[in-house]
Amino acid sequence: MKVSKLIKLLKRENPDKLVVIPGYEVGYSDVKCINKIKLSLNVNDEWCYGDHEQDDENGDTDAILIS
Repeated sequence: MKVSKLIKLLKRENPDKLVVIPGYEVGYSDVKCINKIKLSLNVNDEWCYGDHEQDDENGDTDAILIS
């Protein structure tokens, strides 16, 4: 998802709503920060891994990590 789409979706919501992320095993956690990272896209095939991999040296795509 691109930043522009995320902003568009969030603008539809009440700005006082809480934003959360999935917890490590179960439950939900508050968003603590956002970071700029570089990614290599579509490098993982295993179902249990995310599609993309952080690669600060050789990554070809700039991204925002919400954590």
